[in-house]
Amino acid sequence: MKRMFGLVMMVGLMVGVVGCGDDSNPVKSDADRLVGSWTDEDGVTFTFSSDGTLVYTGEGEEGELAGTWSLAGDKLTITFFEKDLRELVKEQVADEIDLSELSDAQIEELLDEVMAEAYPDGDQVFILTVNSITDTELTTTDEEGVREVQTKQP
Repeated sequence: MKRMFGLVMMVGLMVGVVGCGDDSNPVKSDADRLVGSWTDEDGVTFTFSSDGTLVYTGEGEEGELAGTWSLAGDKLTITFFEKDLRELVKEQVADEIDLSELSDAQIEELLDEVMAEAYPDGDQVFILTVNSITDTELTTTDEEGVREVQTKQP
């Protein structure tokens, strides 16, 4: 009887040890699924990195815009900082106006005017509700109720 009890205990221990091994197919969290490049029907691309940074690229627009992201539950928060927005605006203004003809003070004054009109609150924070996310499709709704579908790029 003692021998049978010992054998059962040994088998149980081995099953427990084998069962605790590495999972070769772990379940992905929504944050893990979000990492990568997503493009909407208008050609706008958001590239989410695992370190919480992102890059926005608009279809046909010059330049990229860096930002940060976080996901808490179904709330995706995207933040673009004023200094980065200012650089993007400067690139866009340079496409329309020859900045070499302006002094540094004039350029800064022009950027101040454009920034005050376009981004009066400075940093831009967007909170999206993630309706669904798979390995290939992301559906979100913004604060105004606009629903977007993005497709993950390979």
